[in-house]
Amino acid sequence: MMIEERLKKLMSLGWNIMIQCKGKGEAYQLTYEASAKLAIPRKATTEDLYRSMVKIEALADTLEELVTALEKKILKPISK
Repeated sequence: MMIEERLKKLMSLGWNIMIQCKGKGEAYQLTYEASAKLAIPRKATTEDLYRSMVKIEALADTLEELVTALEKKILKPISK
């Protein structure tokens, strides 16, 4: 599955995902950072509001690694 499809899958579960690409050190290297928070539903309950405060973060050297890290943090708790 392509990276874009994997991100869309996470977003379809209600996650707002922000990705940043940053330079690393003086050498031309990049690092990717992502943060994800649950979107607040229209008719939010108190539990929904508390869940939306949880922020998941990931850091990686490639987009592939970044999405994999997000999936591990987001999908693993759901499957339990």
